[in-house]
Amino acid sequence: MTTMLTVRLDKETKNLFGETCNQMGLTPSAVITMFIKRVNVEKAIPFKVEVPTDPFYSEANIKEITKRIREVNQGKNIITMSEKELDAYMK
Repeated sequence: MTTMLTVRLDKETKNLFGETCNQMGLTPSAVITMFIKRVNVEKAIPFKVEVPTDPFYSEANIKEITKRIREVNQGKNIITMSEKELDAYMK
């Protein structure tokens, strides 16, 4: 007997997963079934799960971003420029 499992994903992630499975000659359902069976046998996630080490997510950077968002919301440190000036600035 089979049963249904519902998973919430954003559309882009779902579509990319489907394409990747198809490239491997598998259905998304087959891949999810393999994953679940492996977890059941190993009693563990079958890959390393860890906190991202991307420096963007460092505590110091999150504090700085939060501070800057607060300043912008308060109307501080806002610079206005034309599209041409922005293009020159970004080069």
